[in-house]
Amino acid sequence: GYKFYDSGPYHINLFGFRNKDLTVVDAFNDLIGVAYLDQFSNKQCLLFAGTTKPGLTGLKDKLGNVEGTAILIPGQYSKSLILGKHNRGKEHEHEALVQNGSGVFKVWRDSDLDGKFTTTGPVFDNVQGLNLHTTREHLIVRVGGFSMACQVVQDDKEHFILMNIVKRSAEWYPQNKSYDYTLFQLA
Repeated sequence: GYKFYDSGPYHINLFGFRNKDLTVVDAFNDLIGVAYLDQFSNKQCLLFAGTTKPGLTGLKDKLGNVEGTAILIPGQYSKSLILGKHNRGKEHEHEALVQNGSGVFKVWRDSDLDGKFTTTGPVFDNVQGLNLHTTREHLIVRVGGFSMACQVVQDDKEHFILMNIVKRSAEWYPQNKSYDYTLFQLA
């Protein structure tokens, strides 16, 4: 029942597949993907190792927010991401898809610092800075502080490929300034 774009070249569909095993914490065991038609109308679907959940830093050491570290609730988020910079003004500033304003995502908040995911309870839409970005310029094996709710591609080279596809989409559709993101929970 989710919107899927297949009406023209580079009309992209951004998505994440959350691993069904929520007992494993701090691992890049999810998938971040993009599906689209290329300029020859060939169907393309690229999947990248990543995480759709916060790392152990936000679940055990410090909260991402006074109400708790955010965990994105599976669903489709229309016009939720725009091209921008993650870590703007900091050492590891890089191109990313950044949150398009407040109230565009729904999250659970994990506040007990027990090192486990809390995926029930009240729903919040007061999350800020929930971006789709990458880690560092070398292979990172633990999520740690790289996600406090963000959707994170593990390998920076794969993130570069994803960002080039997004920029190609922006060239084809300059009127589209924002992108949908859909998160699926695997059963």
